[in-house]
Amino acid sequence: MTSVPDCSVWWMDTVSDGRLTGVLAPAEQERAASLRGDSRQAFVTARALLRAALAERLGGSPRSFAVLNTCRVCGSHEHGQPSLPGLDLAVSISHSDGRVGVALASLAIGLDIEARHPRSAEEAARLVDVALTPAERRVWAALPPERRPAASVVWWSRKESVLKASGWGLAIAPDLLEVTGPTDHPAVTGWAPDAMDMLGYELPAVHLCELQPGPDHIGFLASVGGAVRVAEHSGELLLECV
Repeated sequence: MTSVPDCSVWWMDTVSDGRLTGVLAPAEQERAASLRGDSRQAFVTARALLRAALAERLGGSPRSFAVLNTCRVCGSHEHGQPSLPGLDLAVSISHSDGRVGVALASLAIGLDIEARHPRSAEEAARLVDVALTPAERRVWAALPPERRPAASVVWWSRKESVLKASGWGLAIAPDLLEVTGPTDHPAVTGWAPDAMDMLGYELPAVHLCELQPGPDHIGFLASVGGAVRVAEHSGELLLECV
């Protein structure tokens, strides 16, 4: 019997703690210094959490691990999806509205977290315009108006997790990917030809599952090639040991 790969996910609130900056590599410290306010706190918290997770899993100092960002579009290392050179591990990071998540697995994954707080009808409509396929828009339009804002966020989070797992992120327009509606079990139902052209190959089956990032947020994890066995943990407890 083929074993199901494990995926560990750590959640925590962002913190303003100068001690965590010392855990980061010099390039990460420079990146953090260029950010302000909530963006800086989210970046520092997420990167420190990633490094603490790697140290717990593999041993060694949190600062000893190489974390490389690469943009699949322009090749820049200033932004793009994070990777772990020299390690047989994939990583995905996400943050939203004061909450961050870090996921590690042995196969390509994509993690996304979004705040549950209500969006206005206008915000939801703008999100639908850029994110949903014609078929998905028909499902959205059939929902009671009061449910549409929350439903739009579920669609978005499912799609962003899948696009992260593909390695391209939002370089592929989310309306080129189709997923199940918010009241259905999360799953990928199709890719538009333009998305397949950008990928350059037929993406293996992508498994999509819902996570529990906290009462004020929703989260989804996509894994390429099959399902993973997810274990969710407190990031606060992990960082206490740094």
